[in-house]
Amino acid sequence: MGQADIFQGGPDAGGLQQYTILEERFSCKVPSDWANEEASTLPSNLSAAAIAFFSSSGSPLNVMNEAGGLGLPPPWTKEAATFGFPQKTILIIGAGAATGKFGVQLAKILGFGTIIAVAGPRNATELQKIGATHIIDRHAPNVVQKIRAIAEGNILYAYDTSNFDHSLALDVVSKDNGHVACLAATPPHGIPDSEKPHAKFVMGVSHLQPDLMSEFWERLPSYMRSRGIVPSAYKIIEGLDADAINAACDTILTGEEQIKVQVLHTAM
Repeated sequence: MGQADIFQGGPDAGGLQQYTILEERFSCKVPSDWANEEASTLPSNLSAAAIAFFSSSGSPLNVMNEAGGLGLPPPWTKEAATFGFPQKTILIIGAGAATGKFGVQLAKILGFGTIIAVAGPRNATELQKIGATHIIDRHAPNVVQKIRAIAEGNILYAYDTSNFDHSLALDVVSKDNGHVACLAATPPHGIPDSEKPHAKFVMGVSHLQPDLMSEFWERLPSYMRSRGIVPSAYKIIEGLDADAINAACDTILTGEEQIKVQVLHTAM
């Protein structure tokens, strides 16, 4: 068998189609020491985290004009070398989700001195292993106080992967120049005026940030080979079993399970 590719699909590139479209600039070869199933956990969740970290504004294609990210310099740029990451703190809320874990890994690659992860206790060991310097139980009654005690009131960057209400992040970031990147927009859509200008909604689609994400995808294999990026946990559903796929989606929706589900189907 030849070397496999992974990619993030666009509107006409669903993973369960018999034929799909691979856009080369948003794809990469799977390193030889990675299983294809491991690599398949990366594209959408890692792209969302990368856009949350490195984009500074929305794409003209975005339907929400407050879309954007934290605007951090990507690690391959000259700006990153002089940005002072070791002296900076980042807060990652919902760090137990796949998008959160990839955020922790990107923060470690950038060299953040303090990486505060808010997550359920079951994720603590893994989060520490992949780079979190502090882990706070999301169920704790004094989460805000714990964050402030660690950061000493000096948080400029927060990444919220899971909440429609972004008050936790907004409570602890700097009121002068703090930034919050949110994967969940407040219904019906968008960031409420009360949360602007600090909060921005992230649309985690490579096609909406082509210049940034083509560079990221070009460098992704090196991060995979160095294990700066590691795969998410996953389980496999064999074949196009609609009941099994719907049941897996239900467990994710209810929060019972935070694990990547892969559907393996070989077209005849």
